[in-house]
Amino acid sequence: MLDVSQTASPAIVVDVVLRAVQRRLTTALRLREALSSRSRHRHRSLLTDVLADAEGGAHSMLEWRYLRDVERPHRLPSGRRNHAERGTDGSNVYRDVRYRQWGTVVELDGRAAHPADQAFRGHRRDNAAAVAGAVVLRYGCRDVVGNPCKVAAEVEAVLAARGWSGSPTPCGPGCCVRQRPRPTRTSLRRPDCRRRPMIADDRLDMANRSSTLSARATKRCLRRYPLPMPAAPTPAIAALVKAKVPHTLHPYHHDPSTTAFGDEVVTALGWDPERVFKTLVAAVDGALTVGIVPVAAQLDMKALAAAAGGKKAQLAKVADAERSSGYVAGGISPLGQRKALPTVVDSSAEQFATILVSAGKRGLQVELAPTGLIGLCHAKVAVIAII
Repeated sequence: MLDVSQTASPAIVVDVVLRAVQRRLTTALRLREALSSRSRHRHRSLLTDVLADAEGGAHSMLEWRYLRDVERPHRLPSGRRNHAERGTDGSNVYRDVRYRQWGTVVELDGRAAHPADQAFRGHRRDNAAAVAGAVVLRYGCRDVVGNPCKVAAEVEAVLAARGWSGSPTPCGPGCCVRQRPRPTRTSLRRPDCRRRPMIADDRLDMANRSSTLSARATKRCLRRYPLPMPAAPTPAIAALVKAKVPHTLHPYHHDPSTTAFGDEVVTALGWDPERVFKTLVAAVDGALTVGIVPVAAQLDMKALAAAAGGKKAQLAKVADAERSSGYVAGGISPLGQRKALPTVVDSSAEQFATILVSAGKRGLQVELAPTGLIGLCHAKVAVIAII
């Protein structure tokens, strides 16, 4: 496929590659590995970007154009693409783009995947989403390709009405998307206050500042790590500090009798279960692999195996997971593991500014940006969760 595509136009190359991935004739990972051995491929740069987007769930030309022309240039939040959800009849339902945190779904109707005689299926999915409280926006090729700025403005308006506090960005001078004004910082000083002259006590205080540095450092540490603090840093915390990744610790009371560790975190800290991620260790063709998915979801073994380049996956034994990671079950962190394992993070993490993962012990979670987690773990991002 890659060799034949060298003589085709860029549009045809993108369409053929995405169709092959969508129909499961191959995977984006396999195509990327094959492309790495062809350093002189005519469309190498284009294919590298397209395959990365395909791994994130963009499986058709229209979905890729929405990602490239609507979502990214206007800095809309990253949606979850082609993620399997349980329908009312128990079957899997796939949404083109879902902004779960804001209850919004974007359906992209291409002629190949949505023929006119099957339009009733789309109506049923829309009705099911409306019953669940979600807003459905439906666009065709003429909308996304012909007027992507108008599509972005409509999506942004719905997201803002449902709680999104981000700021979109116009893609150019004629773009109809308007950037929101940023809140201005007001001065804490009263308008009528005057700066008084320095007195002797002030000079003495300035002279003694060098002796108070350790106290200030202690206060900064306490602000960053709220009490109660762990008696000793876990390997996960040590890895974050060493890599200088911004993070915040969230301790909570752990009940030794519970085995529902993820639900306990959600209840104790009051976080959205979509933002609390659990770390699962699976065996992909016999090799241990880490999968990171939301507490509210289950790990899709077939998707994990495909993302890891394998054929079959199953959960590893608890003893094997503890021996490899160096942590105990319920406190396994994806960071600072005894043996570095291939890691795959569910793509839903990218729609949040920060997420929670285990800090390496029961009763302690760490909040950090998804990019920090992905970079420190050298992880892949793919759709590996089932709600």
